[in-house]
Amino acid sequence: MPSSRFEPSTIKNKVKREEIARKQKKQKGQDKLQRRLALAKAEASDPVAKKKRKEQNVPRTLDNTRVFDPSFLTAQPVASSSSVPDGEPEASSSSAPAEHGTAHPPEEQPQDESAADLANDPFASYFSGDVDPSVPPKVLITTSPRVTRVTYDFCDELVNVLPGAEFIRRKKGKGFEMGRIAGWAAGRGYSHMAVVNEDTKKPNAITLIYLPNGPTAYFKLTSIELSKKIHGHARSTDHFPELVLNGFVTRLGHTVGRLFQTLFPPMPEFQGRQVVTLHNQRDFLFFRRHRYAFRSTEKVGLQEIGPRFTLKLRSLKKGLPAVTNNAEPKKPLEFDDFGETPDSEQTAAGDMETDEVPDGHEDAQSQGQSQKHGPPATDEFLWMWKSTIALSTTYQAGATQTWVPNAPGLPSALPVPSNYPALDKTPPTDSDLVKQWIQEVMNSDVDIPDIPVTNPGACSNNTAAVANASTNCWWTCGGCTRETDVAACPTKNSWGVSYDDGPSPYTPNLLQYFAQQDLRATFFAIGSRIMERPAILQDEFMTGNQVAVHTWSHPYMTTKTTEQVIAELGWTKKLIKDTLGVTPLYWRPPYGDIDDRVRAISTAMNLIPIVWTRISTTQTFDTNDWSIPAGSTDVYQVLDNWEAIMGNSTKIDTGFIVLEHDLFEQTVDVATGYILPQALAHTPKYNMTPIIECLDMPLSNAYVETNDNSSHPLPLASVQATHTGSSPAGASSTDGSSSGGSSGALSRTNTGPVLLSALTGSILAVVSLLLR
Repeated sequence: MPSSRFEPSTIKNKVKREEIARKQKKQKGQDKLQRRLALAKAEASDPVAKKKRKEQNVPRTLDNTRVFDPSFLTAQPVASSSSVPDGEPEASSSSAPAEHGTAHPPEEQPQDESAADLANDPFASYFSGDVDPSVPPKVLITTSPRVTRVTYDFCDELVNVLPGAEFIRRKKGKGFEMGRIAGWAAGRGYSHMAVVNEDTKKPNAITLIYLPNGPTAYFKLTSIELSKKIHGHARSTDHFPELVLNGFVTRLGHTVGRLFQTLFPPMPEFQGRQVVTLHNQRDFLFFRRHRYAFRSTEKVGLQEIGPRFTLKLRSLKKGLPAVTNNAEPKKPLEFDDFGETPDSEQTAAGDMETDEVPDGHEDAQSQGQSQKHGPPATDEFLWMWKSTIALSTTYQAGATQTWVPNAPGLPSALPVPSNYPALDKTPPTDSDLVKQWIQEVMNSDVDIPDIPVTNPGACSNNTAAVANASTNCWWTCGGCTRETDVAACPTKNSWGVSYDDGPSPYTPNLLQYFAQQDLRATFFAIGSRIMERPAILQDEFMTGNQVAVHTWSHPYMTTKTTEQVIAELGWTKKLIKDTLGVTPLYWRPPYGDIDDRVRAISTAMNLIPIVWTRISTTQTFDTNDWSIPAGSTDVYQVLDNWEAIMGNSTKIDTGFIVLEHDLFEQTVDVATGYILPQALAHTPKYNMTPIIECLDMPLSNAYVETNDNSSHPLPLASVQATHTGSSPAGASSTDGSSSGGSSGALSRTNTGPVLLSALTGSILAVVSLLLR
């Protein structure tokens, strides 16, 4: 039978692949049975151990790792019969327990909170019984200006979901703000308005307004799948659906839940057997629509209709959205007829399509003057998500930190953008500095192998490179690493925490969580992002995190010529030095794209590559969190990836390194709301540190200026020492030469070069000390 590390998925023969998979599954079941029998035998003679195991055998869920919310209310609050007289202050909802054992009854405080909550409920009129439950709410759905067909399709699905909804497109006009549309819609008898926003040709947000007087809720919108994309989806009917709200248990949750309740008639028609579910989990709202399938008198199934998407509340405002466009008339918009606007307001109202008249409005003019509802001049927030927070400290020039002994103070001034290349583009190779770096690489004792550059498109577009992936140690196709690469921590249950692609506006959120939990990490920073936010990089460094290189523009490095690789790494190193006063010794290739040519260039530039743990061709320690904002996956899939990573971490004899990102709001939310809390609660406990410390080295060894060369020689110094005959006993070197080619490889005139691409003999013996 193949070894346990063998993956059946790599076998092309289907019959053989399934046979081996069955054998492995059977063996796994037998091994599990043997472990259970051995445990039962041991516990038969040790009842204390059995009792202890049962006490510890508590399922770890997202809910039982959640931080307690002091504003928590019961799912069905009971209003207090007492009221607070006018002029008397109300008791604080967060008051401390009474002293000397005279605590209030356990239900008294929640009842008081519930009474105050219901008294200020903006939806009280809807639930008071004044609304005819047989009449569906009247919902206006529109979009932001300049949207594409994808957003129109999503709006069409919303019309199908919400009873009584109608969709009116907006033209590409200007000056007609959302608050003015809301005021107009309120005067026309609409009970709600939903505005879908688009970014990069995909719906990314939705604003839900309760008319006529608010509130206004703004949600981020992700992980959208239309009905036609859901395999085997059911067909919808025109019946009123049943609404199920799950997890809306805080005061804010009650408000948001009641807002969604008002979108659906309170009399669902069970004949159609449709159910809409909103599940709140860690402030993510997962929307699903299903149809009941009664297969017998005893069993019922669910068949998804669609669409499905995820919401996250970002703000909740009083009233209608404010109008801030000074070019508009100060008075509220008035419409003499649906779709017609007075000449004086034609420009401002041109944003609304006038040729689409909803049913039932043809005789709007004959109904008399409708009520006017004007939007406010400023927004008043009931609650707002702080997607970005300010840095806790702004560091002055010359400030020093205590984490790295003998580290120089921060530079006297931040870098000037005009002294650096354009952002998000591979720097030119004809500048004086790049020419100097190229010459330094040529003068080093490192040969750059003549490996051709790869084509964009990774493995599928590089047949020849894939064939030589093992020879050239191309990590992207096959996961090949050399002993100089850092791919794991040596000690079991050690996690080298790292985040890529920042600094971003959301990195301070992550740093704040680190400060609360006494955590630190390695930040692989992109040069273009550092130029935009140098103060955040300084905060990372000053709070004890490791800062490393992640190139200037985040390209696939094997697709770049040797000169371009030098420019990408050189400019990023320089910018970090000009921002922090220290030069990093570690870097991570974007996408993990590295081969022996790129590896040799980085060695010649005193940079050690770090990737992430990979235990097979299909199992890597990659959360895939970046794909949430890209829209190619959702939070659930990322959490499944993290669960698999935690499971695999127990199967290896070393520690591990995980790929995560701090560039996007969603990735930081998932890290601080799910991944890090679960990791902190993991049993056995993870030792979570920056990567340099998980390698059993001090943080000072991460930088050139503070590195202890005696115990941790620089990569280039190791190669030079080997070349001069100072290698350990038994080491040998391989001579070779390189010449220019399609990779732009450099040639040198010095004799006796060391062929780093072979990575054998004396170089391995010395450089491998970096990981010990």
